[in-house]
Amino acid sequence: MPPGKLEGIKVLVVDDEEDLREILSEDFANVGATVFTAKNGREAFEIVKRESPDVVLSDVRMPGGDGVELLKQIRTLSKTPPPYVFLLTGFADIQADETIALGGQGLVAKPFNLRQLRERIIQILGR
Repeated sequence: MPPGKLEGIKVLVVDDEEDLREILSEDFANVGATVFTAKNGREAFEIVKRESPDVVLSDVRMPGGDGVELLKQIRTLSKTPPPYVFLLTGFADIQADETIALGGQGLVAKPFNLRQLRERIIQILGR
């Protein structure tokens, strides 16, 4: 994927696993995105309010605020347009249709293909 494909896009990566945060951050930064990271939903919500990311990639299960609660909180904000939110999970905590009903873009099962995730985001952003 050529650099610059996500130039000017702000991505927030939320996961309690530091390794996954780093992998996703590096990948999105390499294609031009400005990347923010948080280790839980509480931290992430403060970043959403302050930085207005275009895309939020959030784990579902995290101590200190889970991804479902984060999605619900994001939808209470009056930001226009709201960020696209993808929930990442390795468990069957929530189904894709539930994520969409809450206002998210979808559910991404771990382990996931990083290239496919990036391409899906690029497609949704219309790039």
